[in-house]
Order: sequence, then C-alpha cells, then structure tokens
Amino acid sequence: MANSFTKTGDYYVSGIDGNDSNAGTADTPFKTISAAVAAVVAAGDTTLKKIIVGTGEYKESVTQSNTGYRINIIGDGNAILNGDGVATNYAFYNLDGGRVENMTIRNFHSVSRSNNASYHVDYVYNCTIINVNAYTGYSNSGNMYFQHCTFIDFLGGASGNAYIKPEDCFFFNSQSSKSTSNYYHQQAVRCIYYNNTTDGSYRAGHHRRGYGFDQCFFQPGAKWYDYDSSTSQPVEYYTNRAKELGASSGFYNYRGWRSTVFTMSMNDTLSGSDNLSGEIATFTANNSQYFNSEMLPYNKYIAEKGPTTAFGYNTDSTNILHTDGGATWTNITCSGAGFEISGSNSPLSGSIESAVVDLGSSLPINKIGFNWRSTSLNSLAVSTHPSGAMNHTPVRYQYEMRYGNSTPTGDYKIFELGTQPKIDANGTGSGQPGFDTGSLSGFNARYLQFKITLRTDFSGSL
Repeated sequence: MANSFTKTGDYYVSGIDGNDSNAGTADTPFKTISAAVAAVVAAGDTTLKKIIVGTGEYKESVTQSNTGYRINIIGDGNAILNGDGVATNYAFYNLDGGRVENMTIRNFHSVSRSNNASYHVDYVYNCTIINVNAYTGYSNSGNMYFQHCTFIDFLGGASGNAYIKPEDCFFFNSQSSKSTSNYYHQQAVRCIYYNNTTDGSYRAGHHRRGYGFDQCFFQPGAKWYDYDSSTSQPVEYYTNRAKELGASSGFYNYRGWRSTVFTMSMNDTLSGSDNLSGEIATFTANNSQYFNSEMLPYNKYIAEKGPTTAFGYNTDSTNILHTDGGATWTNITCSGAGFEISGSNSPLSGSIESAVVDLGSSLPINKIGFNWRSTSLNSLAVSTHPSGAMNHTPVRYQYEMRYGNSTPTGDYKIFELGTQPKIDANGTGSGQPGFDTGSLSGFNARYLQFKITLRTDFSGSL
C-alpha cells in the first residue's frame, strides 16, 4: 500500500501497515519506532535524523542503544505512544539530545530516562502527555524543555537536579512540578493551570523560590507549594510579594511573577471518562479575563484552543452526532462508552452523518478534531472513500464536511482531522488525494455538516 505521509524525514513508521523487516521508507515503513531508532544507530551517521511516525498506537518504550546520535521523532497524524502493559516504565530511554514532536504520550512513569544526565530527551514540542508521573527519572537529569504541550493527570515529578522549563503549556488536573530535595523547577512561562475541583484545593505545583511563573493563568484558589518555606500559598501571594520585595528574600523581579486568576468554562463535561486530550482543553467565549489579558501574546498557543464547540457521544437532543440530535447512523450503535460498528459483514464499515451545526455567525474554521480511540489496536480507522469502497489514506484520519453560510447541500469535501480544513483553487478539500498544495486557502462558514466513516479494512492503494 502506498502511504501518504505529510512530513518528510529520514525514516518512516506506520503502526497500521508497517513491518520492522521493511527498509523504513515512506512506501515501506517500519512497524515500530524502536526499529527506526535502531536503523539510525546501525547506519552510523551522527547527523540529525528525523523519524516520521504515522497514525497508530505504539505500545513500546523507545530505547536508543548507543548515545551520540541526534534523533527527532515527529508524529504525522494521530500517533500515540502508550505504555499500558509495557514492561519498561519510561517512554524514551537514552534518546541523547532528542526531540519529540506531535505525539501523545500516555501511561508511563516518566517521559524520559537515561543512564547519564545528558542522554535524555532535551525538547518536547506540541505533545499531549496523559497519566504520566514524571518528566524524567534519572538522578541527575539536566535540562528539559516543554513547549506547546498539554498535560492531563500529570504528577510533575522528576529526579535530581532536573531543570524543567514549560512554556505555553496547559496543565489539566496536573502539577507542573513536584517537590524533591534537590529538584529545581525553572520558571513556567505563559502556562495555564486548571483543575476540575472548585474548593480552592488545587496545588498547581511545587517550586523553590525564584523559580516561579511569568504570564501564567490560574483558576481561582490555585496554590503553589513553596519548598523553601514548607507551606502552600495562593498564587496571588507570590505575585504580591514579588511586587513588594523585588529581588530580596529570594524573590526575583516583579515581571518574573506575573499571573492572572480567572474563571474558566471548559468542555470537561463531555461524555466519557477516557481523557479527551485536546477536546477537553477548549475554552468557551465567556473567559474575557483570559482573552482580554494584556499578558496574552498575540500568537499564544493556548489561545488557538478557543472559542470552541465540542460534542460527545452522549444521548442528547443537542448532540449533532447522535440520532437524538438529528444524526443519521449507518451500521453504527451507541455502546454507552462510545460509538461502535454494528453488522456482520467483513470488513466492517459504518458511518455517522451529523445534523447541521449552526455556529451563529460566519466564523473562520481553524481545526476539526475527533477524539477517536480504537479498542482494536491499529485495526480500525476513521476514514473516507475517496476513490473506492476499499480505499483510504492510512496515516491520516479523514472526515467529510460540507459547509456554507446557508444550510449546506450537495457533495461533501474531504479533509484531514486535526488540521485546518482548506480547499484549493479547484474546490478540492485538503484531505483528498490530488489536491493542489500550492493554492490552498482557509474559509469561513456558519453552517457545518459532517460525515465520519469507521472502517476495519486497510487494503487498497492511492
């Protein structure tokens, strides 16, 4: 099968149709990330190498057997590194100076571990980190940078002199740091802290005085545990003391302790208990203290998450994906824990045609996401039928959408989930094979209607 990776690299991985005996090219990808890392080491070339990881769930701990190799691991689609059931409890081991991008990392003790302070992952970008205890697990861990990441159910731990710097990150039910005797949490910059408790008991993190927060946003009642004084204090305490004392008593200058406390309206009531990652971290438009804050940079990552409309799989007359809300199901049932394909044919296929959603006015459409997870590892996909019933693009989840400033009719266009939908000069959607990448443009619309197809077959070619 010809894969359709959207990113360019030196080695390619597909959990759906790869094989570790392959050459690791885009057309013949490896099955596991570990095989690609081993190929980098075996080649003996220490220049920077990029490993492109396609859509799929990868149940493995990624280990680099020899240090000194520079590796970037980049997700291309919905790439999930899942430690559930994996014997090793760290996501990456000895990834010397490595960089990880666009991945979901879940169910590990730590993101990174090494046998030397300098051999861990250096930089984590645009990743979702779920149900993980720590950034790093080595006793003398050095520096790690996290940018544009979402942390969910994260404990904030690290070992040794771990200098962690989160920037433009979102912490949901999570701490950005956890106290140890010699753990130095560097300054958090432009981060958001939210916990679904409202009783003021949320501890956003632990830190040594001076390693504070700059331009960060907290829910009311959020606290920090000050390691030097052994007490928990409201966020406002540190901001006010910084203004009062400046650099004395261990406080750095006022600009190093800027914060805003504001109420938040989150999509945390969506049906389901399996951590809705990006979908749970969406803001609705009533957060004026956030959106109007002078501290909010124009291109701030978190701002891209809202305002947003989201739907679950719950039985509700307002849910456009459910038949009670006007959707049409073909070979689809609602199991109580999500949508399932019904029927006895093999391969199975089912679809959901949503009701029309009215956004209230013509708005720019920035991204369409779908929080789909399969109970059958790498053998079920959200897909479309661009040129035949047995054909889809395996490394990208696709959906069909029609739109307009009046109730949409006519043919659906094909787009890629998790990206901004665009059309080319010929009116072809950016998820369709053959679209003109040189003429793509976004669009505004008031009315949207979706068609989502679930398939258990991966045969065919493009």
